Amino acid sequence: MSTSRGSCLLLINRASRSGRDSFDEATARLRRAGFTLDIPDIPDPQASRDAIARSDAGLIVVGGGDGTISSVAGALIEAQRKVGLLPLGTANDLARSLGIPARLEQAVDVISAGVSRPIDIGVVNGKYFFNAVTLGLGPEVRRFHESSEKQRWGVLNYPRAILQTMRDRTYFHADITAGDEHRKARLLHVGIVNGRYHGGGLPAHRDATIDDGILHLYAVRAATPLRYVKLLPSLLTGSSNNEDILRMAGETIRIVTREPMPVTGDGEEVCHTPLELSCRPGALTMMVPGDLAELSTD
Repeated sequence: MSTSRGSCLLLINRASRSGRDSFDEATARLRRAGFTLDIPDIPDPQASRDAIARSDAGLIVVGGGDGTISSVAGALIEAQRKVGLLPLGTANDLARSLGIPARLEQAVDVISAGVSRPIDIGVVNGKYFFNAVTLGLGPEVRRFHESSEKQRWGVLNYPRAILQTMRDRTYFHADITAGDEHRKARLLHVGIVNGRYHGGGLPAHRDATIDDGILHLYAVRAATPLRYVKLLPSLLTGSSNNEDILRMAGETIRIVTREPMPVTGDGEEVCHTPLELSCRPGALTMMVPGDLAELSTD
């Protein structure tokens, strides 16, 4: 018989396909692990936020993708409880940054037998984000990704979306300040990453972690198609050895463009430029694997 681990608020949207498919197994495994579950009906993000505000459970478990947990970030920070994550989305970049396995059985093991660690939260124009804020190529990739065969291709739909969007690439001028560093450049894309990964496993920087207290920015400069092919290894590994990738970092970042541009936060369109970004170190406590030396997956 399992030892009681106390109360757990479980937030899984059973109206989504992944939530519906995983719900029975998730509840059974959490109960076998010794948790007493409070399972509210959550048809939309506001219902999830309301459930968090009402609950006195010692642990809050969110089942879903990056957009799901991002939509309740403010409520989780306000509640100041331990948070567990069941990665049921397409990209699951937050889970990657935390070292949480994709398999449901192993993710439940992390919640029941892992350790709690404080992690950073990013803020863009007053809105919270866990993984990344993007402008330029990012919002266009999102539109293609959401309108194409996302369910069929899964995480592989991201590179499909990038290749399709690159055909109609549009450049823009940006004025960027990160900490004490200031740059002006003509760019294709900008990503500001709080954790280590975004976009289905793309690393912000090879040394970035979600508890380092800073935001990492990378920007792809305007270039020829051949030069874009050559920069791919640096982009895919988070290294700094290509002159067409501008990298900056800081606790605060400001970005100004000549014209207002749409901006995505954790895969959802959240605002337009100009941007004021900051990092809130240790704002939330998450359950991570007990044998994880640091919050990266190297």
